[in-house]
Amino acid sequence: MRRTKALLIGINYHQPNPSFNSWGYLSGPHRDVRRMLEFLSLTPWTYDEIRTLTDEADPTKVYRNNIIENLEWLVEGSSPGDSLLLHYSGHGYQRPTRSPTEDDGFDETIVPADCPYPPSRPGSDEDCPVG
Repeated sequence: MRRTKALLIGINYHQPNPSFNSWGYLSGPHRDVRRMLEFLSLTPWTYDEIRTLTDEADPTKVYRNNIIENLEWLVEGSSPGDSLLLHYSGHGYQRPTRSPTEDDGFDETIVPADCPYPPSRPGSDEDCPVG
C-alpha cells in the first residue's frame, strides 16, 4: 500500500528563547505553511497524513528535538513508491561538512527556534542546526 505523508515547518522566530541570541524575525514562514496547505488541497496529489509545525502559538513545536521527532515520523515505515513531502520555511545555516560529498565543504541545515546564533557558540554547532 502506497503511503503519503507531508511535514510542513514554518518558523518566524517571533518568540526568541531569552537564553539564546535571537535569529532575526521572519514575517513569511507561517504564511508559507498556510499557502502550502492550500496548494496541497488544490492539487491532484493527496496526502493521507499532514503535520504542520510553527512557532505561531507555541515556540517549542519548532525546537530541535521536536523537529527531529517529526522528521523521523515522516520517514518511518516508508517504502519505494511512497510519497513524502518536506516543506521548510525559516532560517538556514551552513556548517563544515562531515562528509566529502559536498563540493563547497559545507552542509546546509535548517535552524530550529531554540538554536543559538552561531557566533555566540564558536566551534560548537553540533547540537543545534538540523541537517
